[in-house]
Formats: sequence, C-alpha cells, structure tokens
Amino acid sequence: MSTDYVPGSAPASVWGVPFERNSNFTGRGKQLADLRVALSSIGATRKVRAITGLGGIGKTQLALEYCYKHRWDYQVIWWINAEESTNIALGYSKLARALGLNFPIETSLDEIRHVLRRVLAQRHDWLIVFDNAPAPQEVKNYLPISPAGHVIITSRNAEWDDTAAVTVLEKLTRNDSIAFLRKRTNRIDPNEITSKLAQALGDLPLALEQAAAVICENKLSFQDYLARFETHWAELLKRGRGGNDYPDSVAMTWEISFRALEDDSPAAAELLYFASCLGPDPIRHHFLLQSYSCVPDSLQPVFFSEDALTAAIRTLSRYSLVDVQNDSIIVHRLVSGLTRSRLPDEDRHKWVDTALRRIVEAFDFQSNDVATWSFCGELVGKALAVSRYAEAAGISLVRVAALLDNVGRYLHRTAQFEQARMALGRAMQIYESVLGEDHPKVSAVANNLGRVLTRLGENEEARWCFERAIKIDRATYGDDDPHVATVANNYGLALHVCGQIEAAREQFEFARVVYEKHYGEDHPKSATVLNNLGFINMQLDDNGAAVECFQKSLESAERSHHPNHPLIGSILSNLGDARRRLGAFDLALRDLNRALQIDESAYGPVHPDIARDLQRLGELLAAMGDHDTARVHLERALSIDEQVYGSDHVLLIHRLNPLAQLHRATGDFGESQRYFERASQIWKDSKQQKVTA
Repeated sequence: MSTDYVPGSAPASVWGVPFERNSNFTGRGKQLADLRVALSSIGATRKVRAITGLGGIGKTQLALEYCYKHRWDYQVIWWINAEESTNIALGYSKLARALGLNFPIETSLDEIRHVLRRVLAQRHDWLIVFDNAPAPQEVKNYLPISPAGHVIITSRNAEWDDTAAVTVLEKLTRNDSIAFLRKRTNRIDPNEITSKLAQALGDLPLALEQAAAVICENKLSFQDYLARFETHWAELLKRGRGGNDYPDSVAMTWEISFRALEDDSPAAAELLYFASCLGPDPIRHHFLLQSYSCVPDSLQPVFFSEDALTAAIRTLSRYSLVDVQNDSIIVHRLVSGLTRSRLPDEDRHKWVDTALRRIVEAFDFQSNDVATWSFCGELVGKALAVSRYAEAAGISLVRVAALLDNVGRYLHRTAQFEQARMALGRAMQIYESVLGEDHPKVSAVANNLGRVLTRLGENEEARWCFERAIKIDRATYGDDDPHVATVANNYGLALHVCGQIEAAREQFEFARVVYEKHYGEDHPKSATVLNNLGFINMQLDDNGAAVECFQKSLESAERSHHPNHPLIGSILSNLGDARRRLGAFDLALRDLNRALQIDESAYGPVHPDIARDLQRLGELLAAMGDHDTARVHLERALSIDEQVYGSDHVLLIHRLNPLAQLHRATGDFGESQRYFERASQIWKDSKQQKVTA
C-alpha cells in the first residue's frame, strides 16, 4: 500500500533526508509500488532493496520519492551518502544522535556504529537510504544485526549477492519523458518535437532535468535546445570521452548546461569548479565563506559576503547543477566528475590544488584536543576525495601525503584502524616516490603506520615500520633526539606485544632518558614512557617498581592534562592492575573504576581501551569473590573487541582466556572448555594464515 497521507497519523519524527521533494517527479508508479510491497511483505526475511542502473537513470530520485511518499509509514527516515565509507560512518553517527543516543564528542564513529546497529535491530519503524553505495562490503557492516526496519540502497553496481534483493531501473517510457518535459518547463511544444527531444536525451531522467533547466533559464523552445544538442553532439563524438559511467546523452546535456552557465555567470561557474574538487559530501556555506584567502582572485568576490555566495548558489541551482540544503550545497557525483574532466589540464590542476590547500588548512587534527575531532570527522571524506584527485593528477604530492598522514592519525585516534592503514600507506608511498626512502617524513609516517599495525595485531609489520623509522631518524637527527625517542617508545610497545619484554624495556628506558633530558620529568612524553616502563615492570612481576612508576607518571600527567584525559585513564588502569597483583584490592578497585569512567567519557561505550579496563576490573572482582559481576565485565570486554576487530582476530585470545579461567573457578567446566577451545582455534587459524601468506 502506498500512502501520501494517513489521517490521524504523523510523518516521521526523525527526518534526515537532505533534499526537497522533486515536484516534477514523473512516472515510476509501478517501481514505487513494487518497492513498497517488497519491503513491507510479511514474509520478507531481508528487508533490504538495492536499486541499480546507469548514472543518470534516476535511482536517487526514485528513493527520494519513496521517502516522501511513505513518510507517514515510518517514525525514522534517514538518508546517508554512501560513496565513501567515512561518509557512511558520519551519517550513521548523526542518526544515532538524532535518535537521542548520547556520546562524548570524541567517541569514534566505529564505536557509534556498533551501538546503533543494536538499537535499530530492536525496532522496526525506520527506513535508511544508502545513496550511491559502490559495493556490498561498504554498507554490510551498517545493516542492523537482524531484519527489522527497511533499507534502500542505490548503486551503479549490480552485484549485491546476499546483501540485498535487486531492482534494476530502466529509462523512462517515452510518454513519461514527454510528460516530464512539459511539466518541468511549462511548455506545450508540438508532440513530434517533444518526442524527438526526449529520444535525443535517451529518456533518462537526469538528462531530461538538465535540458529542462537550460530551456527554462534561457527561455528556449524545445526545437532551439534540440538544435544546440545536435550541434554539440558532433563535437562530443569528435572529441570522445573517457569511461562509460553514464550515457552520452547525459554528458551532452551537462556540456550544454556548463556552456550556458559560463556565459550567464562566470563567477557561479568558478564556484562550481571549486566545489567539484571537494568531493561528494555536503559543503557548508561557512566553509565556503572561510575559503576566501585560499581561492583565486577571480572567485574571491563570491566569498566576500553571504549575499554574494547565495546569489551564485541560486544560479547553480537554477541550472540544476547543485542541490541546496539549508546551509549546504551538494554537487552531484556525475556533475562533479564531468566538471573536472571537461576543464583543460592547467585549469583542472589549478582548482584541484586550490581545494587541496583549503582542506589542508581546515583539517587541523590535534590528537590531544578533542575539540578538533568532530570537525575533522566532517572533513575526512573531503580530505580523502581531494587527495585522490590531486594524486591522480600528480600535483602537490608532498601536500597530499601530509594530508593523508594527518587523516591517518585522526582515523587511528578514533579507532578506524583499517581506514587509517590505507591512508597512511598511501602517504608513505607518495613520500617515498617524491622525497626518497630515507627522508624524515617517511619516518614520521612509518611511525604512525606502525602504531596502527600494532593495534591491528600485525606485530611483525609494525616492528618493521618502527625499525625503519628509527634508522632514518638516527641518521637525520642523531642518537639522542626526541624524534628517535618517540619512535623508540612506540617500538617498545610493539616489542612488548610480541613478548620481547626485555627488548621493550630497553626502548622505554632509552626514550625516558632522552625525554627527561630535553623536556624534563613533568612533560607529557615523560609521563607516557614512565607509564610504559611501569607496565613492563608489572609484566616482569616487579609490581612494587611498577606502582612506583605509575604513581610518578600519574603525578606528571595530572599536572599537564585535565583530570579526564585518556592518558590519565591509561595510567590509572595500569596502576589498578599492579595494585591488584600486590593484593591492595580496595585501592585497585578505586583506580580501575576511575579509569573506566575516564575512558568511557573519552571514547564512548566501545573502544579497545575500555575492554582493557573491563577485563582488569573483572579479574579484580573475581579475586575479591564477586564472580557474577566479574563475568559481566569480562563478557562486555570480549564483546567490545569482537566489534572492533571481528570475531576471529588473534587479539580476542586475551579476552577469551580470562573468561575460561573464571568459569573453571566457578565449576562451569563446559563453558570454560568452550572458551578455551575458541581461543585455541583462533590461535591455530592465525598461525595457518601466516604460513599461507
């Protein structure tokens, strides 16, 4: 059943659709009805539909019309731009907050995803649209754990396997094309001419819309537009065009639109050039206004005032070249790509470099300043897109690598480890090719990549990164420079994970001496390495020395950081664990509870550091005889790491073994054996994977 309005009901109370309803939407009645039946069928076990087809065929418009047509059938309707994985994560986090889920500003997007998936699985009154998803693997981890609400995916990719049932969208019927042209332009030209124009445009909704916009803006007849189309068609065939992402008729209608825009408003055209180099994410007005100093002189008048910007955006909207939100514009992916590709190389490089410099200026990630995290989260999709454009063009590559390094640090800090690995890997390749394999910038990226690989449990690869970074920094700065000490400290962490405790201690001791020499004992870096040294002493069963290190580290950290800083949480967690080992249970319980409180405030409910705190609390409570609460903490620790790393990652062994030991201690030998067997299987699988590799 399709319902534009249900008497006595209310439309979706949580509405996250960024586009206005298309008042000129025409046809597609059968597709809309079929989509509703497929999603609402009682027997449907997987209420996920993928709408596929060529660019310009109208996939997004069909999904948009469905949202508006059925807004009374859901309590939650949310739209996510799915072209980039970081966009999906950001859109998902905005939905979580719109649903009233509260997270600290610095909570990682991946942690929010896990929480929201569980929340959505418990209700059925929602619809989520993933628009322009490239492949199943990009969205499958965002689908709720069990079928509940409805999901619509739009994609040019036709292969969705078990993720979704597929609806292949075809072009409009000729009658619908004619009806659209007349409705959109308010013209009643002869049937023969209107049909001929619709045929030339391939009956494609996007081509029809572009043509109609130019016809309206320039007061053309259908015959006039058709004459322009046929004239430029010969040029298109002669020039040729790359790729087959969209039909030729779409390329032609845009070419006519671009030329009309350039004649009508050169300033608006330049705004389009700039915006097309910023990726597919919404671009906020204030971001554009703050771009004044980065753009060429010819574009600065557009950013001089809100009125000037609004006028240029209004012109682009009249030509249907951008979609306008309340405080943002969105450049259609195909418009963006065609705008860049049609520019001469020199001009394209100029605008890509302009966008790159603007993003580099704006992406000011400070690891210890959580106020920068949220803004960088909004920019990360743009940063990745701009870096790709610049890298493909071979321009400003050092700047590209610096941006990717910064993005990688942000992704690492917010527990998006796989994405961080990819960004940092690209940064390293660029620096190596441009600056050489022994440049200090290669060392900096190698150090950051090593930290990510350590988090992922890829310890041999991490060690290689740290050893390489140390070699470069020693040759560049000398043996006792803080650059070398920083890498040595991180290298020590990787060695510790590999079980090389004494080798790790050597790295930490070296780093401590260098830091205290250059910065003094109260510097945050000194506190960090003291924390690591204390942990090594604890591993060597010298818990008295460990407590001494942790207390000194804590005093230093509290002098230089606010009381809820994550470094203080880490130190308290280690201090509590050392005190447990010494039998000081009450002090240990105080320290660990405070550590958990700090880390949940800093990271949200799902983060590896929280799993660490929970496991230590579980082990302490078990020692104190509170086995039931201990089990709750240990099970939550396991659940967090499963969500962060997956269900078969080798790091899960550290969570499974304490649970096995707890169940054995309470006489539940069956559960104990199950946990031990799972840990053993994960260990065997990891060894087999290394042998195969």
